[in-house]
Amino acid sequence: MKLKNALRCAPSPIQFVFALADHQTSHVLPHPHVSRVVRSSDADDVTVVAAGITLHEAIAAADELAKGNIAVRVIDLYSVKPVDVETLRAAAAATDAIVTVEDHWPEGGIGDAVVEALADAENRPRVHKLAVRNMPGSGTPRELLHVAKIDNAAIVEAAVRSLVRVHD
Repeated sequence: MKLKNALRCAPSPIQFVFALADHQTSHVLPHPHVSRVVRSSDADDVTVVAAGITLHEAIAAADELAKGNIAVRVIDLYSVKPVDVETLRAAAAATDAIVTVEDHWPEGGIGDAVVEALADAENRPRVHKLAVRNMPGSGTPRELLHVAKIDNAAIVEAAVRSLVRVHD
């Protein structure tokens, strides 16, 4: 009933955000507001920073890139305020490029938080931001991720492109 009344009285448009049914949470953070490195090696080439549904896409992209001998550090960035500066700077120092992935508009999101965290760092690799850039339509979760270019294929493409730029 409260929701119904709130909708009736809302002075502006309302957006509903629903979890996508075909993505399960596969991890539990040890403490709220803590980011963590989900995957890394001693020789990571690129870092992918994601959260929520895009984390699953980042892990799938890392698996795909590994087939081509590209090692990917994957960071689950739980929060943009406060952002985990230490983890991000360690990744920046260890890898040649960073790709951020988020399932919403880029302004004020993960990509901006990463750029801000690295602004005065000595080691600042190129940061490539993947985010929703156009008003989404209808479709399955998989289709919406693909159209927004935030699915695992888009992450693979961005990671490869970022590394090519670094090594040219």
